[in-house]
Amino acid sequence: MRDIWEEIEKAGRQLSTALAVLGDPARLHNYLTGWFPGLKSAHTKDLQVATCILCSHRIFAGASYEGIPIRDFSSLAKLTQDGFVGMGAAQNDESVLHRFRLTRQEKFSADDLDDYLSPDSTFFKLFKPFMSPVSRLTKCKTATIARETYVYEVDTDKWVAHLSSLGLLRLEDEHRKWNPPWTGADLIERLKSRSHEGQNEEPPS
Repeated sequence: MRDIWEEIEKAGRQLSTALAVLGDPARLHNYLTGWFPGLKSAHTKDLQVATCILCSHRIFAGASYEGIPIRDFSSLAKLTQDGFVGMGAAQNDESVLHRFRLTRQEKFSADDLDDYLSPDSTFFKLFKPFMSPVSRLTKCKTATIARETYVYEVDTDKWVAHLSSLGLLRLEDEHRKWNPPWTGADLIERLKSRSHEGQNEEPPS
């Protein structure tokens, strides 16, 4: 965790330097024309640079460092690829997947990116009601070390109600035939069956 945080601090320093440079409209225009030749000054004069520290690890996602949002690659990939989240539950003899769309439209947009990078990000609101704080204590003679973490516990009905309250679009549920997991007796029976089939096979010539 310390190594990851040190990298976040380094990224914060780099982004602060970049913002200082790109805060000059002329420098910003020159920089962007290197990526997009032919841009006119009118195209870039009202642009605002948004910063983000993107990590491969989720542990600091949703936090910020000196006003710069920290996000993780997997959540950004979820938004930009299919943009769907789902929660499954077994009902009678089938599995029902309740689905919601995270993006405002069918495709990821600039408005979705602005929301994702905001301090009040909808994506990270998905989890907050179901995260219960837990303290793990380790006693070392005269000292006690406390580690603060969370347990994620979610009920399907409450999850559906919460996502609906966030204004996310609910999609049609997916229904699939539910195959219950094997019991210990099922596994033993299948192993016996395979063993019996192997004994009846003719040896290779």
